[in-house]
Amino acid sequence: MDDFGTGYSNLSCVLDLPFECVKLDQSLVAEFPDDQRADLLVRTLVSLFHNMGLQVVAEGVEAAPQAEALARYGADRIQGYYYARPMPESELIPFLKEKNHAPQGGAKEVLV
Repeated sequence: MDDFGTGYSNLSCVLDLPFECVKLDQSLVAEFPDDQRADLLVRTLVSLFHNMGLQVVAEGVEAAPQAEALARYGADRIQGYYYARPMPESELIPFLKEKNHAPQGGAKEVLV
C-alpha cells in the first residue's frame, strides 16, 4: 500500500486488502523525529505493521536523524532525498558505484 496516511490509504484498508508492504507517506515522516507526537506515531506504526506481518517502507526521508530513527525502529526500507534526488538513468550506475548505500542502524534496505 503506497502513501499510507493519505486519502484512502488507511487502517481499514490494511485489514480489508491483502498487502505485504506498507509505505508510510512522507507527510507522516516530515516532522519526525523532532516532534514527539510524530515520533510516537511513526514508531507505533512501524511496530503495528511488523506485528501484522507487513514490511514497512518510509518515504520522504530528508535528514540523518530521520534515517537513523527509522532504522532504529526497524523500518525495512528507507527512501528519500537524504540518500539521493531523482537523477537521469545515465547518472544512476556511476552514482551507485561511487556511494556506499549500506543501510544505517537496523534498516534492511535503502531505496535510492
